[in-house]
Amino acid sequence: MKTINEMYRHKYLLYIVLASILAGCLWIGWHDFDPRMPQEAVRENIRSGIRGIIQLAVQYFIPINILIYFVQEIVAKRRNNLVESVVD
Repeated sequence: MKTINEMYRHKYLLYIVLASILAGCLWIGWHDFDPRMPQEAVRENIRSGIRGIIQLAVQYFIPINILIYFVQEIVAKRRNNLVESVVD
């Protein structure tokens, strides 16, 4: 049986590991950030980011979700027909 002190030690170890992973992620994500970037470059980055998200949505996310919906409808209809045939 674990004592309360052992459980707290494991929790603190988890907190330390998670905090170090968070620090690493922040450093990797922000180490090349330059606050003196020209305004036009910032605007162009925002525009290209939005265009990229819209392009991904139109090319992949929306069609895949529509196909998933159709497949779910087909599966549900087949299950319903199967249940009705068993009941009859």
